[in-house]
Amino acid sequence: MRDLTLVIAHRGNCMGLWMTVHSAIDNMQKSGIDYDIAICSNGGPVDNDLKLLVGSLEKMGRLAGHVHSDSPLSPPVARQRAAAIADGRILCFSDNHCLFQPDFFRRFMADLEVPGIDVIHASVIFYAGERVFYDYNLTLARDFWANYRVLPKISYKPYPTAAAGHGVFAVRRSVWEEVGGYCPEGVLIGYGGEELMFNLKVWLLGKQTHMDPKSIHYHYPGTRGYSGRHTDEFYTNMLACANVIGGEDWMYKVYASFAAPGTLRAYSKYTMYDLLQIAEGRSRDYAKELASKRVRTLDELLTYFKSNDISM
Repeated sequence: MRDLTLVIAHRGNCMGLWMTVHSAIDNMQKSGIDYDIAICSNGGPVDNDLKLLVGSLEKMGRLAGHVHSDSPLSPPVARQRAAAIADGRILCFSDNHCLFQPDFFRRFMADLEVPGIDVIHASVIFYAGERVFYDYNLTLARDFWANYRVLPKISYKPYPTAAAGHGVFAVRRSVWEEVGGYCPEGVLIGYGGEELMFNLKVWLLGKQTHMDPKSIHYHYPGTRGYSGRHTDEFYTNMLACANVIGGEDWMYKVYASFAAPGTLRAYSKYTMYDLLQIAEGRSRDYAKELASKRVRTLDELLTYFKSNDISM
């Protein structure tokens, strides 16, 4: 078994993937880490650029595997399919448009040797010379998501946090398998929901997630912003996530927020109540499964975060 597998979901132009892969290779070249890379490409045919990149990794002996779907996959589905072919003791998930600061992976590996750190998240810079963003301030009642924290809870070492962005994070394979990854395919479709689904589920199942303020990556944001937060798929996914993590009470609390006057909708085909019904249908079985396994409810978890001064 390798020390680490870099797990990448890829769609679109291969330049970003090439950049991410080569930044990782350069970062780990003299680190002593035995690594490989697993890729799940999706959303179109495999082009020659991708074939060349995958072939070069195979020649280097650094390809854990490559799986592909011509149909587009949601980020958690693509990541889970890539993770299924990974062979690392540590799974490090990355978007396909990231650069890593020096010693990034060696620091991540050291973090996950610390007892109690089951998942570790990276800090992020979107443009050189601009501020660093850290973990999340939760906005559960509003949209069951969060906003970036611009000041770290602790500036010099990893600290426990309820949730953080999934541009780059790492988890011990044993923990990933124990918590069941993100969720079964079909619960989340399209944009949104997977970050809180995974992070809060980790806590509900008795594990812990941390933020490392000194492990920094550059993340290309593009120009799309967060317009995806106003689509039917986003609202449906966040309602489904609320149901799985918090149960019906939380799902209806988020629904009340989404259904309030003034909620921005983009190209909507359904009423918000229609989306609620779709979300409940998709998430019902998994919500019941998680409820039977969790060691605390979401409300108990939020109380635990407050009483233990955990970043949230």
